[in-house]
Formats: sequence, structure tokens, C-alpha cells
Amino acid sequence: TYSGLAGAAVELGATAGADLLPRVSLGWWDSELEAPPAADWVVSAVPAAAARAGRYWRGTAWAEIATEQDRVAAGRLVEGCGCRTCEIARIGYIAHLWQQREITAAHLLGWHNLHQARLLVEG
Repeated sequence: TYSGLAGAAVELGATAGADLLPRVSLGWWDSELEAPPAADWVVSAVPAAAARAGRYWRGTAWAEIATEQDRVAAGRLVEGCGCRTCEIARIGYIAHLWQQREITAAHLLGWHNLHQARLLVEG
């Protein structure tokens, strides 16, 4: 059990090969019993799975980070994106990390994908 979400008790548990989906209990809301309480809640399954496969959302379609073109690119994953990944890393660096099988590449792609998913949800 982890108590880091503003005092919320979070029980961590996962099955082999599945995403880690914590059980969250805020006292007034329990993730196992009801739907999420806010419209901007984003479940990370699709963005995280895409990141682990080396894919990132380009605004209109999924793209693969492993292309030769990406390895020499100097720009952001998506120009104008305000996510943390696009602020701190460039596409060539992320492609290099992916080629070297560094877990950091999946984390960076995941941050970007979650940001893009949130933008879609917020409209």
C-alpha cells in the first residue's frame, strides 16, 4: 500500500504482462466500485502500451520511434507540444535511447502519449 496521492491509500498489484493499475481509495471514492470521478481522468493502458512498443502520438496518427529519420531528427516529437518530454528531450535522443533498449525511452514516450491523450479528452 502506498499513501502518496494526497493521503489516498493505493494498493499496488499486477498480473504478469498486464499494466499496473492501482486500486485507489480516496475515502469518498473507490476505483473498484465506481467510475472515475473526473472527466479528465486518463487511464494509462493505451498510451503506456504504445510507449512500450516504441510508438508515440503525432497528433493525427501513431508513429514509430525506431525509424531512421527519427534517429537524425533534432526537433520535438510533435512541434508545439507542451509535454514534459518535448520540453526536455528531442526526437533524435529518444530514438537513440530506444535503439539502445534504454527503459528511459519508454518513460519519455509514455509521458508524451499521456499528455496527448489528456488533450484529446479535454477537447
